Amino acid sequence: MGVSVSLDSSKDATAQADATVATVVLDAEGKIVAADLDCAQTKVKFDDIADLSKVDLRTKKEKKEDYNMKGASPIGKEWYEQAAAFAEKMIGKTAADIEGMETEVKNNHNVAVDADIYAACTMDITAFKADMAKAVKAAK
Repeated sequence: MGVSVSLDSSKDATAQADATVATVVLDAEGKIVAADLDCAQTKVKFDDIADLSKVDLRTKKEKKEDYNMKGASPIGKEWYEQAAAFAEKMIGKTAADIEGMETEVKNNHNVAVDADIYAACTMDITAFKADMAKAVKAAK
């Protein structure tokens, strides 16, 4: 597993923690044969601290359509669909392959230059890349 946590999206009276988790299974050569991604994006408003039952603790994958990203997606896909597609594109890759994957900024997101990967995942892949590489290295 590879995990990263960011508090960078916290603002005003809302604390936000984004914990991205990558899980991989490797073959004998250290190449990915199975991969998965998820993210717990927990937002706590200052006014809700006394009653945390108001906080949605589901991960983005668990939220599915409730995450409501499809309308903002250039490819019309929800977060969980794009994360699954990105993970699938990592099959056969090594940590070095993932770390060496070229990216560029589009719509304020760090995305893959590779057209095939970008066609499947238009979200920011910074954490995806880092956590997948971490997971591969941890599995060896």
